[in-house]
Amino acid sequence: MRRLIRSPFLTPRVGPSGQDGGVDRLSNDHRTATPAGDRGARRQLEKVADRLFADLRSHERAEWVAISTGMAPALVVATGSRLLTISMIGRSTQAIERPFTIVLGKKRLIGQSVDVIDARGLCLSLLLQEPDLRALQMTGGASSRPGSTTQAPPPQPSASAHPAATAPPPGSTGAWRWGRPVTSWQEAELLAAAHMADLGFSGAVVTPGGADAGLDVVAHDAAAQVKYHEGPTGRPDIQRLIGAAHGLRSRIFYASSYTTAAILEADRLGVALFQFTPEGLVVAINDAARAIAPRSPTPDQRTAFGALTFESRQNRAIRWSQQIEAATKVPISDRKRRGAKQLVERQRALELMLHGLEQLRDSANPLYKKRRKERTLSEAEKTLKQAAAVLRLQLK
Repeated sequence: MRRLIRSPFLTPRVGPSGQDGGVDRLSNDHRTATPAGDRGARRQLEKVADRLFADLRSHERAEWVAISTGMAPALVVATGSRLLTISMIGRSTQAIERPFTIVLGKKRLIGQSVDVIDARGLCLSLLLQEPDLRALQMTGGASSRPGSTTQAPPPQPSASAHPAATAPPPGSTGAWRWGRPVTSWQEAELLAAAHMADLGFSGAVVTPGGADAGLDVVAHDAAAQVKYHEGPTGRPDIQRLIGAAHGLRSRIFYASSYTTAAILEADRLGVALFQFTPEGLVVAINDAARAIAPRSPTPDQRTAFGALTFESRQNRAIRWSQQIEAATKVPISDRKRRGAKQLVERQRALELMLHGLEQLRDSANPLYKKRRKERTLSEAEKTLKQAAAVLRLQLK
């Protein structure tokens, strides 16, 4: 009796879900059949085919794909109506609508930092190689220069358009950088407290867990709720904030994204909406948020004797932490011993920076007297200077 031997070369390739592999799935669907971009980016796109199909609309087609490197690597997929980012580490996905504004940041050794902001103020922070940057500029419809913004052609007006959805002028969206990545709900609440303090709300502190009554950050005559999750924040969350912050003058919401219904409800109830990104960028979403967000960085204020005021010293400490965090992102040396030494130095510098930021937040404690606040702030400045010394960094 003959035995039938099945050759492994004739066995169809099966993916983790029991279906054909990612290559066949992408090529067999009209929405993902011919995306432009680097071969490596398309290969990575095959690994997240399920997530891509779940995010694409029925009429959308993937036109271009690239890889955004950095602290939070992600795949960037451009369609005819949106720009999607699919995280290569976690399960998060973000999207902004066309047209959008391209803002070029600092030029780094591993790529060009780019902020892409749509008409609603939603922002995606990317780190792209030069060819991918040129492709993104072509997608946006215009080119942009470092340190400037380029506004893509405005959308056609429609009868259902909402006034708050119009594109704000450059520099008026209240963009603010925390200087640290946001990787947990605890850090998201710390970001919100630091941002509220920067907006001028005195005594902004994170509420203790289990006793917040629906509020995550409280300040004098203001409160905020923070949502750190993958999906967009909806209308019920906005309504719950109104009930929890009843009687307070300012009610603020922080989230990674919002639904259209949530934005409309916040406009009706006067809730200020802010969006934060994993890189620590905070952007104003609606008119209520733009009204309290600064339009441009405030200059350092000095006393009659020429010394910086307490608030200006706090702002300077935040700038120092941003400089330290940026210095830790510079690629390390290729030499084995020198690279290992640099890794140890950066770990120590980051530990000192986080400790300094905790001291900085503690200096705004409303229960402290003036002298104790100044002493705590001086300790925070000293800790940040120690972190800079470890990296041999000159603070500005």
